[in-house]
Amino acid sequence: MNLLRSCIDIDSIRLGRKLSQYVLIRFKKPGTIFGFPITTASVAEKIKKTLHRLEKKINEGLSTFNFREPSLEEDWLLRRRLKFFTNKRETGSCVVDSKIYGRDDEKEKLVKLLLSSETSQDEYATCIPVIGIGGIGKTTLAQLAYNDERVLQHFDSRIWIFVSEDFNVKTIMKTAIECATEDECKLSEIELLQSRLSKLLQKKRCLIVLDDVWTEDQDDWDKLRPLFRGGLDGCKIIVTTRSQKIPFMMDFPNSPFYLNGLKDDDCWSLFKHRAFGFGEEEKYPNLTRIGKEIIKKFGGVPLAAKTLGSSMRLKREEKQWLFMRDCELWESDESQHKVFPALMLSLTPHLRQCFAFFSLFPKNYEFKKQKLIHLWMAEGFIPKEGSKRPEDIGEEYFSELLWISFLQEVRLHDGGETIGYKMNDIIHDLARYVAGKEYVVLEQGRPQNWSPAEIRHASVVYRYGARITIPETLYEAEHLRTLLLIGDSGSLQNGDKIYSSFEYLRVLDLNNCDLVDLPNSLGDLICLRP
Repeated sequence: MNLLRSCIDIDSIRLGRKLSQYVLIRFKKPGTIFGFPITTASVAEKIKKTLHRLEKKINEGLSTFNFREPSLEEDWLLRRRLKFFTNKRETGSCVVDSKIYGRDDEKEKLVKLLLSSETSQDEYATCIPVIGIGGIGKTTLAQLAYNDERVLQHFDSRIWIFVSEDFNVKTIMKTAIECATEDECKLSEIELLQSRLSKLLQKKRCLIVLDDVWTEDQDDWDKLRPLFRGGLDGCKIIVTTRSQKIPFMMDFPNSPFYLNGLKDDDCWSLFKHRAFGFGEEEKYPNLTRIGKEIIKKFGGVPLAAKTLGSSMRLKREEKQWLFMRDCELWESDESQHKVFPALMLSLTPHLRQCFAFFSLFPKNYEFKKQKLIHLWMAEGFIPKEGSKRPEDIGEEYFSELLWISFLQEVRLHDGGETIGYKMNDIIHDLARYVAGKEYVVLEQGRPQNWSPAEIRHASVVYRYGARITIPETLYEAEHLRTLLLIGDSGSLQNGDKIYSSFEYLRVLDLNNCDLVDLPNSLGDLICLRP
């Protein structure tokens, strides 16, 4: 179990226990529970026994999986390690990799923007947000431009600030002052920090890089605005971020620099640089052929190419490379060390259930937003928030996934209307990774190792005009909550068995099956959501 999931599971267990304890305490007193009157002692006793059984099941589960709540010391250590994992990504202005592939055009474009005489209103520096998913190379591109000889000669002062999740205005200003003076800053009052920084940057053409920015709080940006003014015309700020909201918060909605994945040739060059020693590639033509097929699963993400390439460095047997080619990226241990944790940092906890649901669809599937939101609602993934409609909350969740580039719009033509949404391969692999063992996709010709007892959500993918049959093994998943039949114009076989076997179904999608009418037995699925 990885570290991120461990923290979540520990907190969930504690919450469940606190809820049980609270309810049991309330039952010792007459009156109400959660605002509802307790009318009879027998009802109260039944609920009390149910809660005791719940507590017993929790204890049995902890014992079965050898999982326990940590002590205060262990909990502190666990969270400190998680914080270390987050902070160890700290960056500097130096380019770490000896060779960079496939970013020459992007570097030239960014350098031209930095050298341009474009100015902004109100004497603020011009902002250039560099936007993309985790591991796509935003920081590397900023480093390349920051250290370009033309940029060195153009700017009087250059400042690199690593921001990350902890967006602290004082810390950012202190770092900027120390970078400009090469000396420790001992000021602590924000007024003094602003004054000092303003004097340092006054009458200078400055380049400031704010690397790995996460905050979407407008107040944070308003407090930081004094950092963006006071210099000569031509001052520039590069902001690397995963969020497409940042340009709007910084009042530069028209100048974002969207960073896409590497082309296949560049991805292969990066992969082979990590996988082979100098001149070694020619000795293994069979591995080269397989390697060029492996890189297709990276989605152009340089971090994936580097990580998986490094993992193949000491592997020279063809069967080892064939395994990497044929396995899903989410099944690869190597990808779980760096690639997926880096991507998961973009995913806030309240989105994880909704995001995991995407794993039920095949790769390159085109989603319809409204249908997906209704499926989330039927699953119970959309919580109540005051007077907000669930549909509106679902819209917000969908937009958040769009803002962090986990979804891409599908347009009728360039500049045309949006007709659907897609997910690139590596993000789909991340969804499968997040989903874990509770989700399974059954595709023709793709056997999988899965345990029916653990499955709660399943999809069956079929071809056009196929006779749709449910694998017999799936009927052993007695607590199945979701069953999606995904394809076009298929003929469902033995539908009555579905209705009689999965009594806990909340979501059943038969939309594209050639059904003339629905049988009465469908009414036995009392858990189905409208």
